Amino acid sequence: MILDLMMPKVDGLQLCRSIRENPDTQGIKVLAITAFPEQDNVKKLYDAGADLCLIKPLQIEHFKLEVVRLLNEAERRAAASD
Repeated sequence: MILDLMMPKVDGLQLCRSIRENPDTQGIKVLAITAFPEQDNVKKLYDAGADLCLIKPLQIEHFKLEVVRLLNEAERRAAASD
């Protein structure tokens, strides 16, 4: 899942926490993005359970590489649990 710290009508931190607290969704990889790295927002996102946090503006090639890395990691974890 890709989420932003600040989304309309949704608190990104709370959404990330909810994903991690729910047994049905806790294994979902979460890539968080923010344009506001100050005020410990990056730390807060990691504390809420984000697997990775990127800062806007995003470098699209770096973003793509990180998405692929997280997907590969999730695939390896799923294969190991089979």
